Amino acid sequence: MSSAKLALDPANLRVDEYSTAQGRVFSIYLAGRHFKRFTSKGETASPTWVKQGLSGESSLVSPENEKRLEEIHSRRNRFQTVRRFSRQRTDVPLCLEKAERAYRHGRIEQTLHLLEKAQHAIRPAQFQTTQQEALTWENVPRFDPALVNRTKWVVESFLVEGNIQLVFGERGSFKSTLILALARAVPRARASWE
Repeated sequence: MSSAKLALDPANLRVDEYSTAQGRVFSIYLAGRHFKRFTSKGETASPTWVKQGLSGESSLVSPENEKRLEEIHSRRNRFQTVRRFSRQRTDVPLCLEKAERAYRHGRIEQTLHLLEKAQHAIRPAQFQTTQQEALTWENVPRFDPALVNRTKWVVESFLVEGNIQLVFGERGSFKSTLILALARAVPRARASWE
């Protein structure tokens, strides 16, 4: 169970809701963390809250945090939503027709979403342009160094295993000689270790 107390910051909070074959999923994105609420179709059991890690692993949230997440869920219309667009090709004329129908029926949110979807299909999304949606230091997804594998050094503090290295310096400073010497020494050192 995830037990750290959840600090709510409405400015950095985004919500998302969608359906799957198994039921409804409500997501909360908060300061680099991702929480999901699963509600199964046809079942009367209470919904399940999980915290999803960066590498896809999930853990149950504590009862205290579950209460706070339920508060967000109950007031979900007050928070900024995550816009999702289909990865399939959008039929723009059909999308515009649906937007017109939604507008005639007074469904403004749906109209705006469909217009945005059509615009995205015509001109793929670039960075958000409004001041409100612009990335700032506070709403950039956070990096968790605990989830990164330890660095394996081939040559301590100089050459990392399994990565591309860049060696630079002035002309004639023996860069090529150094790399060739390492290329010769590393296999010999590994053979002597084994």
